[in-house]
Amino acid sequence: MFLGTLGGAQSFAYAINEYGQVVGEAATSAGEYHAFLWEDGVMTDLGTLGDTPLGLSVSLAEDINDVGQVVGESSVPNGQRHAFLWEDGVMTDLGTLGGPSSRAIDINEAGQVVGWSLTPNGHKHAFLWEDGVITDLGTLGGTTTTAIAINEAGQIAGSSGNAESKERAFRWVEGEIIDLGTLRGGVTSRATAIGEGGRIVGYSRSAENVPRPFVWEMGVMVDLGVTRGRFSTAVAINEGGRVVGAYRAPTGESHIFQWERGVITGLGNLGSAVCTSLAINRTGQVAGSIRSGVGWYQVFVWREGVLVTVPALAKGDMRVTGINTAGQVVGDSPTPTGETQATLWQVVSR
Repeated sequence: MFLGTLGGAQSFAYAINEYGQVVGEAATSAGEYHAFLWEDGVMTDLGTLGDTPLGLSVSLAEDINDVGQVVGESSVPNGQRHAFLWEDGVMTDLGTLGGPSSRAIDINEAGQVVGWSLTPNGHKHAFLWEDGVITDLGTLGGTTTTAIAINEAGQIAGSSGNAESKERAFRWVEGEIIDLGTLRGGVTSRATAIGEGGRIVGYSRSAENVPRPFVWEMGVMVDLGVTRGRFSTAVAINEGGRVVGAYRAPTGESHIFQWERGVITGLGNLGSAVCTSLAINRTGQVAGSIRSGVGWYQVFVWREGVLVTVPALAKGDMRVTGINTAGQVVGDSPTPTGETQATLWQVVSR
């Protein structure tokens, strides 16, 4: 079902929690885009941190935890955008690392927030915000870092440039940033998600620029064993350590795979479709988006060993951004009148 808007034409959903609360951004009647919280059929405007000098105000919500705390970015009166934390009707400016702008990406159940901020010299650095204090996570010798996720133990995953200007996946724990390295023969690596216990997944690119999926645990980067294909990556990991990813075969077919405790399992052949997003919940149910032969992106779900394509609500692109344990899938889809709206699909039973 469509989640509606804040009075404008469009909306976009970015995250869902275990209680079915959805966050994202939606157009207002004034033509602005504001962060929203949707719950039980009601979409609430979360407001902004202030109007810009031109009188406009914008915000978007990136993530929500199970306590109902929301993070994202918002305009501030000087025209820049700052990371925010919204809780119980109050939006708090998380500040920056000395530069003009910042953005919050992820929040855990303890209210620890990660994201990125510009520094005084204009470089983008990852940050951790906790109890009113914003901390620079540093770099691996380069100038840029980006945090992409934080787990319940406060361990952070992201990517950073090193002294040779090569991108490397990193893990940050208690003030120490660790280079995860690459797979054998690799040149660069990128983290895509972190699970409980500090497992990190992502991909490592070879000298021939071919990406291969990995899981990093206890100081070791493990090749997931996807040997076929010209492109492959691990995308997400759930609390139990189950990893989901995709690869593109030399014949052009897209495949979804699952990796758990050293065993890799194919979840389905998507044919000539191109997989564009994947999400996995606590029970191992998977949802994603594929570009079908008709040229549109469609939503699919994998449950109980079966891959099912979700019927489109109208012609056009559909996108998945999350799935919770109740099997509620959230994303965006076109309306019959041609706009894009945040959408909730109840397609997977418990």
